[in-house]
Amino acid sequence: MPNCYINQITHLYETYAKTKYLMIKAEELDSEKSQTYLQPRLELYQAFDHLILAYQDANEHNIEINLAPSIKHVKTAFFDIADWIIMLIRQIVNNELREYDSEVIKTALPDYYSVIRPGIDYLSKAISENCE
Repeated sequence: MPNCYINQITHLYETYAKTKYLMIKAEELDSEKSQTYLQPRLELYQAFDHLILAYQDANEHNIEINLAPSIKHVKTAFFDIADWIIMLIRQIVNNELREYDSEVIKTALPDYYSVIRPGIDYLSKAISENCE
């Protein structure tokens, strides 16, 4: 493999590792729903297909035309699973707090409205803005 592709392969690996980590975390949050959320798995499957095509004949042309799409699929999988986790967190928090009025929540969780809830909103926005 030409050295010029090492950075791309490293980026692919790092993004894949983060994606798999988030997939495991999502399953810990809600194993039933997360196991049936197939979009990130489909993206990783397609990324692997491109990676195999890139290196099947080990020629620079195949690497060039297939490595970038492989990275794009892994990035899409990361975005999908990160977005999914934010949705799960919102659901869990809402389900836990729905029976309490805002005054009770403020008393029990003084930082909920000033830190926790805006933090969840911030994560949602950061995922959207950082998706390529």
